[in-house]
Amino acid sequence: MGGKGLAIEKDDAFQRREWRAQRVGWAAMALVLALAAAGLFGTGPLSKASVEGQANGIVASLEHPRLTRHGVPEQVSIVVSSPSSEAPLRLRFEGEWIRSAKVESIAPPPAGGSVAAGGATYEWDVGSGGPWRVQFSVRAERPGHAAGAVAVEVGDRAGPRLPLEWFSWP
Repeated sequence: MGGKGLAIEKDDAFQRREWRAQRVGWAAMALVLALAAAGLFGTGPLSKASVEGQANGIVASLEHPRLTRHGVPEQVSIVVSSPSSEAPLRLRFEGEWIRSAKVESIAPPPAGGSVAAGGATYEWDVGSGGPWRVQFSVRAERPGHAAGAVAVEVGDRAGPRLPLEWFSWP
């Protein structure tokens, strides 16, 4: 056996490109893992959104999923406070969001409601000035982005209009 070894040519430029590609690959994998841990593909801080608004003395807050999966049950929660004891409480869902979601249950159940081309309205007979909490169990009917809003009314007073949007993974 000779001491010379294999006769392989060295290509330093190719080696540097390969090392650079490996570092980019490792960085991309680390980024995907960090985004997954933050909730981009499931539960986590990126996957939920919270919005608050106030108009005409009516204060409302909305918590909803920002990211979801097609067909997975999610919760949309709305809390409304009003200084008066006017009735009824009405929530009107508008835009593409309500057309892309299937409402499976509502707690407490509404006293009435209606569906029109522009969206869906739900109504509750409420007592004193609240706060009133309404929980919707929904599923994304189709993948992709959907945006809309929830308009809040108490009695004959219009409250805030809260933006609502999500992205549904397939």
